[in-house]
Amino acid sequence: MSVRASLIRRLALLERRCGRMEVPKFILICNRIEPERRCLLAPGEHIVTDWLSDVDGLVVGSERITSEPDDHGKQCDPVITWSHAISWFGGP
Repeated sequence: MSVRASLIRRLALLERRCGRMEVPKFILICNRIEPERRCLLAPGEHIVTDWLSDVDGLVVGSERITSEPDDHGKQCDPVITWSHAISWFGGP
C-alpha cells in the first residue's frame, strides 16, 4: 500500500470516528471584554466566546466572563442556506 493510500485510509477512519470538522470561514466577535477588565479577572475566572450565529460559516460571537471551569463557551447549530451553492460571475 502506498503512503498516500495509507494516509487517505487513516484520514477516512478518523473522520468516521470523530466526525468531519468544519472550520468557520469568518468570525466576528462582538461585545468584547475591555482590556482593563481582562487584567482584573478574579482567580478561577476566564473569558469564553459564545457563538450567537453561524450561517454559512460566518460566525458571530460574544465574549463573557465565567467562573465555571467546564464552561468553554456555547455554540449554536450551523445554518446552511442556499447561497453557499451560488457563484456570482461578473462580466459578459
